[in-house]
Amino acid sequence: MFLNKTELSYDSAALTTADIIVIIKNAGFSAQFQHSATGNQACFLATRPTYDSDLEKDRGIISSTLDMRGVVAVNVMDHLAGFLVDVEFNPDIAGTRDIALALRSQGFTVELAKNDKNGSDKGRGEMTHMRQLLVISVILEIPVIFLAFIFPHAGTSEIVRDLSARNLALFLLTTPIQLFVGAPIYRGAWNGLVLSRELNMDSLVVLSTSCAYFYSTIATIVAISSTRYQAPEVFFETSATLMTLIIFGRYLQALARGRAIDALNKLKDLQSPTANLVVPDSNGDEMIERIESGYLQRRDIIKILPSERIPTDGVVVRGTADVDESNMTGESVPVGKGLSDEVMAGSININGTLHVRVTRVQRESKLNDITRLVEQAQASRAPSQAFADKIATWFTPFVIALGFTTYLMWLILGLLGKVDTTKYSPGVLALTYAVAVLVVSCPCAIALAVPTVIVVGAGVGARNGILVKDGSVFEDAVKVTHVVFDKTGTLTQGQFQVVDCLELGEADSQHSACDLAATAASNSEHPLSLAVTLYCKERSSQSLYPEESTAYPGFGISCRVQGREVRVGKVTWVFEGIELSAEAKDFLTRTYQLGWSIVAVSSNQTPLMMFALADGPRPEAAVVVNHLKAMGLQVHVISGDHQSAVNHIAQQLGIESAHAIGDCTPSDKLTRLTQLQASRHIVAFCGDGTNDAPVLAQAQVGVALGAGTSGVAIATAKVVLLTNDLRGMAITIDLARQVMARIRINFAWAFLYNLVAIPLAAGCLVPVMEDARIPPALAGLGELVSVMP
Repeated sequence: MFLNKTELSYDSAALTTADIIVIIKNAGFSAQFQHSATGNQACFLATRPTYDSDLEKDRGIISSTLDMRGVVAVNVMDHLAGFLVDVEFNPDIAGTRDIALALRSQGFTVELAKNDKNGSDKGRGEMTHMRQLLVISVILEIPVIFLAFIFPHAGTSEIVRDLSARNLALFLLTTPIQLFVGAPIYRGAWNGLVLSRELNMDSLVVLSTSCAYFYSTIATIVAISSTRYQAPEVFFETSATLMTLIIFGRYLQALARGRAIDALNKLKDLQSPTANLVVPDSNGDEMIERIESGYLQRRDIIKILPSERIPTDGVVVRGTADVDESNMTGESVPVGKGLSDEVMAGSININGTLHVRVTRVQRESKLNDITRLVEQAQASRAPSQAFADKIATWFTPFVIALGFTTYLMWLILGLLGKVDTTKYSPGVLALTYAVAVLVVSCPCAIALAVPTVIVVGAGVGARNGILVKDGSVFEDAVKVTHVVFDKTGTLTQGQFQVVDCLELGEADSQHSACDLAATAASNSEHPLSLAVTLYCKERSSQSLYPEESTAYPGFGISCRVQGREVRVGKVTWVFEGIELSAEAKDFLTRTYQLGWSIVAVSSNQTPLMMFALADGPRPEAAVVVNHLKAMGLQVHVISGDHQSAVNHIAQQLGIESAHAIGDCTPSDKLTRLTQLQASRHIVAFCGDGTNDAPVLAQAQVGVALGAGTSGVAIATAKVVLLTNDLRGMAITIDLARQVMARIRINFAWAFLYNLVAIPLAAGCLVPVMEDARIPPALAGLGELVSVMP
């Protein structure tokens, strides 16, 4: 609710979205439908002219029209003057443009349903409204301050009996502050009490200010209308000052919420609203059609002109240009783009003209993923939030009870003559203390201690290229004791090159060993396989095609080529049951000693080739390892590569040999990780491959390198490093420590504030020091003091 958003499930046969919105509005809230859109799902708003509208007939037309190739499912929902048409489709066959054209051909006016940008309009409206109320309150409060505090004896002459000009002016100035400016607070208290059946912060404000205002008003009326009562001491200034200060505090809260929402909207603003679609005319010439980016489909060709923002992810098919990707990667240096290079939504074409083939529509682009994950993290609830909510829920009834007790105690003391009642009667004196207690206490400081920091922390992470998917990550990351890295592509650059090769035999007279190795290795995206494929293709005499292939994660890949079973991968798996020659054993020994990786190739249980591959550590890896150690963390490396290669990298980076484990299958990695966790260690794991997904899921903090990383790994990880820079690992843990430190400070401040302020307001120290109290008129500063840090 901090971001004014909630999710719910409902039975569409029993309720429509319009019904739900009405229910929410009847509960005292404003509401707007927010649809979901993904790469294979979109929501359309379809309407007809009111004079030509038969809802049941139109619903049937929509369903039958969208019974088309590529459409998987259609859900037609009543919505205001038309329909919300939620469509699931196969993006490789159909797209949003096809669906919209089909509906328009039936006479519907169609547009993509658009969400309010995360409540930004509501957030701005809330800020504007609170600012207007604050201005009105301040204008009226200024003369109240002059009359009550600066010139207290001005206007004391009576207009009528027991009604001075001063009191009349205070009444006229205070009434609009109390009843008009304070109306939102009265509504909040009423909604909380009647609809939610709970007492909230608004309840405290309403109770305290109403006591001061209505007591003063009623006492004045009674004194005027009766000769038995003298002009009473009134507290109009208390009510006006309290309400003004509280409205100021609420305005600051609205401002903070608005800034949190704006931080997310800045990401959304990176999405270009339009795109230049390249379409051939009847003569086959190129034409440009300007369309909404939401109507782009896979395989579309779009034209990116200089200074334009790239609307979605794609591959360059023509042209060259320098592209500013700093919004996505944090890297300020422009990146040159040419044929077959990938471009990302949100990037800016600095110069040149690019023709790009769309590979991901806007709703599935990396930019959209970033936005969704940041929004998810900001809206998530950290475990400590439940603790804060529970305290805040019990705090308000406790304070009301305490205020009532304070009133009784001071009333009894006044009636017994134990305190000075020359200035105020016992009842009025007791009321001043009770009002001060109700106003000075602040459960909102406790309730806001966590969500404000989570929102800011997620935003700081996003600006540094770190996507935190859930607020609980901060609480887990701060407890981390061991950081475990994958080796290939994580600690190392993952850009292998074949530095040595040994041919062990020929395939047959028609096909060389390189032919078979290139064909089999090309079916794997593992960095080692890619290097072998490149090396062999340069030396291959012909192109072959695999008849079938099977991947064995952690071992390699098996293919059937020209009737032969060809294996490419780990030596122990490829050469399983095969006796190697002395030359092959010497090659293995020499390669392992140098810390190189080895890929073996066999055909029908016959050794063909062995490749030695080298991959250096990332430039920042040693710095990151040393920094993590300096933070008091144990650093490990677990890899499927040979033990000697793992030891070589560990030695270069300063990782203890006991913490460098090689020859691990994915299940071995998982076993090693669970062993650490069984010893009550909190583990963060950083990896980049599909085979790392189980370990990323098992670790308390799973961190995936974003650029070029397996989609499975990114989906499984709780943190994604978009910049592909290992320094993000250290930043993540440091950010978590800062976030949790701030949350602890917030809790400590909230408790300390209430622990000091409430006894002072209740007058606990007055017997020792007469002025050691918080007057009711200044108690409203608590709204500011308690939440400002």
